[in-house]
Amino acid sequence: MLYRNTTVKPAAWIATVVFALSPTLAVPIVWLANRSVLVSLTFGALALALYSRWRDGRRGTVGVATAAAFSTAALSGEYALCLIGYLIAFELCHHGESFRRRLFGGLPAFGPLVVYAGARAALGYGTVGTGFYRDPTTELGTYLQALPRTLSALLASAWLGVDVFAPWLTSRILQATLIVGAGFLVIGTAWTARRQRSSAMTFSGSWLACGSVLALFPLVGTEPGPRLLGVAALGISGTVGILLEKGIRRIRLRVRPSLVAGVAALAAFIHLVAAPLQTRRLSFDEVENEIQSLARFSTMPQRVRSVDTALVVRSNFGLTAYSAPFVLREDAPRHWLVLSHTFEETAAIRTSASSVDVVQETTPLFPLGVTGIVRAAPFRAGDVVETTALRAEVLKVDEAGRPLAVHYEFNRDLDGADIAWISEGQSGFSDVVPPPVGIGVRLAR
Repeated sequence: MLYRNTTVKPAAWIATVVFALSPTLAVPIVWLANRSVLVSLTFGALALALYSRWRDGRRGTVGVATAAAFSTAALSGEYALCLIGYLIAFELCHHGESFRRRLFGGLPAFGPLVVYAGARAALGYGTVGTGFYRDPTTELGTYLQALPRTLSALLASAWLGVDVFAPWLTSRILQATLIVGAGFLVIGTAWTARRQRSSAMTFSGSWLACGSVLALFPLVGTEPGPRLLGVAALGISGTVGILLEKGIRRIRLRVRPSLVAGVAALAAFIHLVAAPLQTRRLSFDEVENEIQSLARFSTMPQRVRSVDTALVVRSNFGLTAYSAPFVLREDAPRHWLVLSHTFEETAAIRTSASSVDVVQETTPLFPLGVTGIVRAAPFRAGDVVETTALRAEVLKVDEAGRPLAVHYEFNRDLDGADIAWISEGQSGFSDVVPPPVGIGVRLAR
């Protein structure tokens, strides 16, 4: 519906196929926590389709439907904020209207998103102090610092099908080249569209290309990955459909090569040949990873499922550190206390009946920085963190402020029958025998 409203029929069919095969949909289909992007995409695509129709005809019923679609998209998740990029692109490519008429025309779309953003700010939603997520409204400096690296990786993945973890993407020169190229794409499509003599709906969907770039800026607030790019794929798929339709038409009109035909051939290879293979690989990899991650929980000692508190001296994977109680469901202990998050050998030294020191030689006990989901700021020796279950004091840190030794003081005897000591290793979970006071236990990898 979106592509039929914004371009010719052959291009719309091609764009729909390209979008359906996009690698950006592979992870959200497999990973339950990421499926909100599919919901946002559904209502987002509908909202953009209705918006283009509303701006072309200004019928009241279409305006109401547009506002409803944008409202639903906003209520389905923060991915809806990426739609603002398409709205800005539409206005950049649109021409021939007064400011007042343009302002009224944008109300059904901008209104719901502005209300959503205002409610989000008023209610205090968003992230603070985490390295993996950067909220530009509260941590603008951190957001801008990460922008060149994350934006260039997202551009390379969305448009060229490049792995966001490819080592050559760390090149500053390449990052600058990708960002400058994206800037030329935005400026070029907007300038070309505004040169057209006709109005909104006859500039061949050029705003989709422009919008696919601008839609990436909200996504810079987290670490790059293909799972984020579904909203950008809406515009990229439309652009590829238009390019292929024009390229095929040029080849029919004249046999000799042309720039449009060459670009169309490259786009066809990336998005119709390489992309489906990448989608298949991502799908299989994600399913296999999920199966292996969940299978590890079958090694959980049976006793853990019946105690009040599980003392996880060492966790390896994020699923163990952050999500284990949700995975175990009704079998989860009442308290799941993670004392370290590392793959390396770890020592646990009993200092009293209710306390233990967890120590690493060189590898930090917890990740910080861009890989630290729960904390970005460095620690200092002597820093204290308290919860209702324990008091943690940092004894030693590395040069980056990551803890190497932590003293944990609990509000109960650690030898109680309702406490299970466990550790995660290469073969899964295993029991840890609580050492006597003054004695330590070393946990192998």
